Amino acid sequence: MQKLTESKLFMWRACMTIFHLDGKITPAEQKWAEEKINSLPISREEKDILRADFKSPPALKSLIPKITHPPDKAFLLHMVNVLGHLDGEFHESEKQLFSSLQNEIMGCLDMSAIERDVQKMEADSYDKKAVFAINNRSSLFEHVYKNARLNLNLGDKKLPK
Repeated sequence: MQKLTESKLFMWRACMTIFHLDGKITPAEQKWAEEKINSLPISREEKDILRADFKSPPALKSLIPKITHPPDKAFLLHMVNVLGHLDGEFHESEKQLFSSLQNEIMGCLDMSAIERDVQKMEADSYDKKAVFAINNRSSLFEHVYKNARLNLNLGDKKLPK
């Protein structure tokens, strides 16, 4: 058994708390929670923590700040959507949590920097030298294949003519 990072453990604890946002627990939600807890490759102690959180949820506001790894926060946002719809109704409290988490996660992103990176990747993808770079200098096959492809340019519309 591997032990979860603190961030990931608090992410799963928050997931167990999400079920209680709409004030009711359906059999489908109970089944999902138990199956998920049993399927996670975690210690018995961590499974007991998650089960206890499902039965008696801690305050969500105390858990979220302890989710420090950005992918864990993004996964929690996804899980709010999944678990919120599990009972067939995306309750107003679940929508509010989704919106606040989305703002928290997306609010710290520098979209202009991301856009510049994407534009640079796009421009680099048209560079013949980068596209046909030989990554394995000892591979005669790769050298011959990429040189032939570069010189023949068999319908690759992306490369400049």
